[in-house]
Amino acid sequence: MVISLHCNAFTDSAEYGAQTFYNAQRHPESGRLAETIQKELQEHTDTYREASARIDHFILNASEVPAVTVELGFLSNPREENLLGSASYRRKLADILERAIIKFVEEKDL
Repeated sequence: MVISLHCNAFTDSAEYGAQTFYNAQRHPESGRLAETIQKELQEHTDTYREASARIDHFILNASEVPAVTVELGFLSNPREENLLGSASYRRKLADILERAIIKFVEEKDL
């Protein structure tokens, strides 16, 4: 699998929240991976966003394995910029991603 990590930015500094993007047409399991990650993000952060296929990223379009882009938050939002600058919050995000990856792999084996 491929998990590409990014931090978002937008002209409106009120925008916030982590979001996972995928291209299910390229690999059918990408959607399930994105939904698994997004569910963990929703449960353990204050994001309200949902997984989305509305993006055109080279890495998602070219991957031959399940692939997602995870926007971990908005650097243009002062609160999220502070969170993303915190080692403990980055550790929390890493733990969330780890749990999601394990769930994704375990569900495949069922």
